[in-house]
Amino acid sequence: MEENKIVKAKNYLSDEIVKKMYEKAFNKNTDDVKIKHLSGGLKSAVYLIEDGKERIVLKVAPENSIGIITADKNTFNYEIQMLKLMELIDIPTPKVLFYDDSCTICSTSYFFMTYLKGSNYFEKNETITDNDKRQIEYQLGSICKKIASLKVERFHIPSNSAKIFKDNYEFITYLFELLFEDARISGLDIDDTINNIKRILESRRIELVNNVKLSLSAIDLWDGNILVQKVILLVL
Repeated sequence: MEENKIVKAKNYLSDEIVKKMYEKAFNKNTDDVKIKHLSGGLKSAVYLIEDGKERIVLKVAPENSIGIITADKNTFNYEIQMLKLMELIDIPTPKVLFYDDSCTICSTSYFFMTYLKGSNYFEKNETITDNDKRQIEYQLGSICKKIASLKVERFHIPSNSAKIFKDNYEFITYLFELLFEDARISGLDIDDTINNIKRILESRRIELVNNVKLSLSAIDLWDGNILVQKVILLVL
């Protein structure tokens, strides 16, 4: 994945535009507001907004789909739904403060959310004691268990809510087909790899079809998406 393509997808904004968004959301004067661009966010532009002692985070949806795989397109609204759902089941994630999809101030949707103070687990991993790591990993497991307690009978991927799956074979096969098509469009010569993946999927068809206990899953909880503060785990 080329970094320049990802950068092109991010909708970077001027401070003036960000202040207008802030004014609309909170009806506050922005004369003393400080705006800092954050490095987080693979596809979205992310900003730290400081208004006196108050800190909040602004996340802006991508302006185009350059460099974004098909399965990851049009997922911004779904992210907001998941943050609200995590709040309902008491998962320590940022809380959505304001959401605007009118595209009247900027060209894409955006939302403000609470700022979580803490240290990035990926960056601090080597300096954390083994005992603290065990406690953090235990808390992470508990959080994943709570998320997975939400059961469903059918499901879809965020980028295509119209495509409904009843088992994991349908889901995984569809997901790989999207990836294969992206590869073809990009001109990648991976026919042998595609055929091998298809053979593996088919060889595991029975196991995947029989996995009928479907639940919500958190699939992006790698160390870089986790904040820690006094061993209390917070999820970005």
